Amino acid sequence: MNGLDYGLTSGLQSLDESEQKQWKNSIQAGNLYINRGITGAIVNRQPFGGMKLSAFGGGVKAGGPNYCACFVTFADKPDSATDYRESYAQAYRDEFSRTRDINKLYGEQNLFRYLPLKSMALRLFPEDRNEEAEMIALAANTCGTPLTISFDPNDDRTEALRATGCTLRKESAEEFLKAMPEYERIRTCSPNIPRSMYERAAETNLYIATAPPVKEGRVELIHYIREQSISFEYHRYGSISEVPPCE
Repeated sequence: MNGLDYGLTSGLQSLDESEQKQWKNSIQAGNLYINRGITGAIVNRQPFGGMKLSAFGGGVKAGGPNYCACFVTFADKPDSATDYRESYAQAYRDEFSRTRDINKLYGEQNLFRYLPLKSMALRLFPEDRNEEAEMIALAANTCGTPLTISFDPNDDRTEALRATGCTLRKESAEEFLKAMPEYERIRTCSPNIPRSMYERAAETNLYIATAPPVKEGRVELIHYIREQSISFEYHRYGSISEVPPCE
């Protein structure tokens, strides 16, 4: 499964708990099914959306808790007093670090969880503010997503950006375009970017998160994770010995 270019659904039939755990923590697919059929896609219970070439856009699952955010534009109020450091930490602690079973059906566990991206690049432009780069770097670090900050060789912000703890790459626009497929997702501080970036993203099936960073962690951290659903039928012909933990 992991050797394929696509990763929509995958299933396992096994009573071995260690095998179940190893499988669900290693398979690269958006919807996992254990000891049941691999068709479902029920709103809220089994929100649908894949990984790799089975995902389009930001990876937010249809019918999941973040789906409506795809149709909304968020922006900080000009006088916002929100401390983004505290907000990001709280959002990760209360939402993005948790595995949830919202429906709690007896006999079938339907988990929803977040996974970090394997790699992400932030392409900075001269008009982007240092604070925006700091917010994006903190959000990525909070989610455990490795972030590379790419900026023009003539940009003199190296020392300021080094404080983010991210990998820094000074490269021309042409060099960055060539390197884009190295990353799972691209981040920018605004949608006002060269058309060549959009064209390159279309060629390589990459998503560019162009929304300006916001201070509200429940909104901002969505850009730095992948969503995964796991449906586990733990009864045996109606007989239940033990309810598995949410993990």
